[in-house]
Amino acid sequence: MVLAIGNPLRGDDGVAWRLSEPLRRRPRPGLQLLQRQQLTPELAQELIGVRRLLLVDAWYAPAPAAPQLRRLLPKDRPGGSCRGLGCSHLLDAGSLLQLAAWLYGARPRTSLLLLPIQACPHGEELSPAVQAQLPAARRLLQAWLAAALAGSDAADA
Repeated sequence: MVLAIGNPLRGDDGVAWRLSEPLRRRPRPGLQLLQRQQLTPELAQELIGVRRLLLVDAWYAPAPAAPQLRRLLPKDRPGGSCRGLGCSHLLDAGSLLQLAAWLYGARPRTSLLLLPIQACPHGEELSPAVQAQLPAARRLLQAWLAAALAGSDAADA
């Protein structure tokens, strides 16, 4: 599964949707794509049966940076309950994984593809800096997809 996060109507914040759009237009067997504006508790149920997950998200980089692919683990469960998980309307990625494991036993091998951004003005246009980063981000996405669809551990960056 690829889960693209961001608001496509807020400039660079929509970069994950833009990067994942070819996957929506040309679906691949064995691959599920979700595009969401934010992570919510309801998404935990979507992770049932998912073996590998790639979260694609914008990241406010402190300085010019390159896209990064890294392994992501669930946060430790505080006190065996939902307390501390941020169980409201918005979650971070580690908390979503924790909630999916706690409620449904879902434990996908998860990677995070971070796309550096600088600003999120109203509109659908990506900044020139983010547009310049798209080829590198596409290469990371394609490498993850190839490894994940082949069942390789290389997908677990």
